[in-house]
Amino acid sequence: MNKSTVILSCIIAALLLCILYLFNNPVKSDYSKQKSTIDSLTSVIAGLEKEQIKFDSIIKGYEGRVDTLSKKVSDANNKLEVERKKHGKKIDHIGKLNVAQLDSFFTNRYR
Repeated sequence: MNKSTVILSCIIAALLLCILYLFNNPVKSDYSKQKSTIDSLTSVIAGLEKEQIKFDSIIKGYEGRVDTLSKKVSDANNKLEVERKKHGKKIDHIGKLNVAQLDSFFTNRYR
């Protein structure tokens, strides 16, 4: 036997071994099982999307309430600042009075 015959015989033997291996151990693909898994996941995703829409509407409601409360807080802060300025002016005015004027102020205040 010459070298080319030996090489050719080895190649044919290797191919036969590969073919026998593939027929004895076929690639397993269970299409129906995969399809049912995909369908199950699709229904779960659809349910989650519905929940997400519900939560989005709840969040929008809370955002509206937060905006309303923020405006109320801002208005209260503005009123508080006006009162501080008004009382600050009175305190400055009282601070400039002498003892006799202070005595008269408190006497008249509690009558």
